[in-house]
Amino acid sequence: MDTALASALAAATRAANRPVAELCAEALAQHDAAQDAALAARRVPLEHLAASSAASRSALAAIHAALERFHTQLKSASEHIQQLQDKSISLSEQLDTRAHEEAVLAEWLGAAAVPPPVVRLVRETTPDVDVHAWARAVHGITMHLRMLNEYEAAHGTGGSGDSARAQAAAIAEQCKRAAIAKIRPHLLSLLRPLRTSVTTALPILQFSVLLPHNQPLYHFLALHAPRAAAEVQLAYVNAARLFYETAFRRYVRELRRILQRWNEPARPVAHAWRTSEVYAPERLQFASLAAAAPVLAHQSEDTSFRAAPEHLFHTLVLVFLDTACSEYAFLARFFAGVGMRELAAADAVMPAESMLSLRADEDGTVPATREAWRQVMEPVVAFFAEFRTALLATPQLPLLSLLTTATLAQTLLDTAAARRCLVPDLEAALMQHQLDVWPLVMRALDAEVEALRGVSVGAHTRSSGSTSGGFLERWGVVSSTDLARHDAPVALGQVRQPRRANTDPGRIRRAVHGRGPTESAAA
Repeated sequence: MDTALASALAAATRAANRPVAELCAEALAQHDAAQDAALAARRVPLEHLAASSAASRSALAAIHAALERFHTQLKSASEHIQQLQDKSISLSEQLDTRAHEEAVLAEWLGAAAVPPPVVRLVRETTPDVDVHAWARAVHGITMHLRMLNEYEAAHGTGGSGDSARAQAAAIAEQCKRAAIAKIRPHLLSLLRPLRTSVTTALPILQFSVLLPHNQPLYHFLALHAPRAAAEVQLAYVNAARLFYETAFRRYVRELRRILQRWNEPARPVAHAWRTSEVYAPERLQFASLAAAAPVLAHQSEDTSFRAAPEHLFHTLVLVFLDTACSEYAFLARFFAGVGMRELAAADAVMPAESMLSLRADEDGTVPATREAWRQVMEPVVAFFAEFRTALLATPQLPLLSLLTTATLAQTLLDTAAARRCLVPDLEAALMQHQLDVWPLVMRALDAEVEALRGVSVGAHTRSSGSTSGGFLERWGVVSSTDLARHDAPVALGQVRQPRRANTDPGRIRRAVHGRGPTESAAA
């Protein structure tokens, strides 16, 4: 390579006829000039670039400073936001706590503070205007007083007389006193018709007015004014006692007038074949609760009207039982609150089946209720006993009549027990009839046995001259020789064993009206 360079230089020297040094200096000068020209051409852009770079550095410095300031501000803002977030969480927790406390306070205020409409109702109206609104109002007053008492028991009686709690308690107490002052005369006014007229429908008053609509008012009175409630109960007992006494006195008097017209002679069953007048089979229906036509009081004015003693007893004892059960069910529900709701609906109606009985879930065994029932029904029990005595004293009362009344009395005992209204006094009245009637039944059976003994047991000669067997033989029971035996009285005496409430009406009917084939042919 060096050889080639040297050859090139030599050729250039010969061609220019100049020395190599001059040629090299000239080439260097030309190169420098070209470089200067190139640099001069690039100077302006480079100056612009330098100026731009300087401006960029200044801008970047300013941006850096701004970013530093923004970072500082962002850090401060982040810290402030964290503080705000913490404060927000704290406020939210406080708000939830306040909301819960507000709900509890609102609930307590709603329960403890008597609403203004209730205050106006108690102050400006009486129960007879809107008894259902009054029932709701007294229930609310009871709940307000209960809430205040529970709060006082839990937190003590602290606080001044000007506190909201003290004011609420004072308003509730004033409403209670005002309600008591208006409920007492209202309930007494409902009982006034019982003392003035016997035509008042007592069951309608009991189960359509007092129980469904006014029992909450008496319940309120019994809770907050026991003496006033006792006064209302005493007023009811006296009014109902007078009502029943008057009604049953008149009814028993008319039934006794009809009983006195009964003059049917009692003929032994053994003599039934001798006469056409026998015991009417339809009279056996009075041994049960069958719906027989009752004997009304006004029928005594018809002097031609007659009714069998057992018919009269059937009518009176059913009225007596229904009255006793209805009265006991009412007393247990109204005064003892058995099975009653605290609030009464506007359209509340007592079911008809519950007027004469208590449900299985109703516990009516309240001593105070039984005592009130005894006081109310004492005249009724006395009049029933009076009629029983007069009926059993009826001369020549048929055996089947006695058995009919005894069977009916036992049926009524079972009915009263099924209704859950078997009060001891009611049970005693019906059992006393059993105790009184069975000796008469035994006496009548003795008379029947004696009548059977007196029947001819030998050959019976008719006017036509034909002979036939005796009465018992014609019935196919025994022969004449059987009655001649020494044990015949023992066999006949077996019919003297009465059984309590175990009478077979079909067997009785057959014994009175049934005839054997021999007798039918002879007749």
